[in-house]
Amino acid sequence: MKELMKRIRADYLLSSLLTIALGIFFIAHPKATFSAVGLLVAVILIIIGVIYISGSILNLGTSGFSVFVGGVLLLIGIWILIQPAIVMALVPIILGVLLFWHGIRGMKSAVDAKGYGYERWYIGFITSVISIVFGIFFVVNAFGVLEFATIVFGIGLIFNGISNIFCVGTESHYHRQYDKNHPIDVDFIEDRDR
Repeated sequence: MKELMKRIRADYLLSSLLTIALGIFFIAHPKATFSAVGLLVAVILIIIGVIYISGSILNLGTSGFSVFVGGVLLLIGIWILIQPAIVMALVPIILGVLLFWHGIRGMKSAVDAKGYGYERWYIGFITSVISIVFGIFFVVNAFGVLEFATIVFGIGLIFNGISNIFCVGTESHYHRQYDKNHPIDVDFIEDRDR
């Protein structure tokens, strides 16, 4: 079970780092061409999709919903590569859905950290709620001014990635502390009949 949790956290950490990298790119190049942004988004969505799918395949205990999300992200990434001009208008919606999903996962990690005794669990919870708000904003304002939206996307993605790393790191730390403070007592009874 511990190996499964480590693998899930590693997959989540990698997808969060990729989200931060995408956010930095958006802020650094707000006037980038649609095709360049579309190519980058497609590649990152494909990578994140493969991470979700491979994490689920390698760990049978992972939920089937992760496979579904990974498959959807993978197909969207491939679609963007094939039809970049048509799909670029949908990039804000795609990113919004991704932020929303990461925010939901961050909220779960924050609640888990609370269960392990972390007193400031609400910080991760609040940052995850803000990520969800960013996701909704991206979907609702998908066809706004591109340069402004690109910078806002970048800020939202970076914030989301940092928030996810904070939530998972905090949950992992307090999970270890909880296990250390609540060891499992097992009494072995010797079988003398053998």
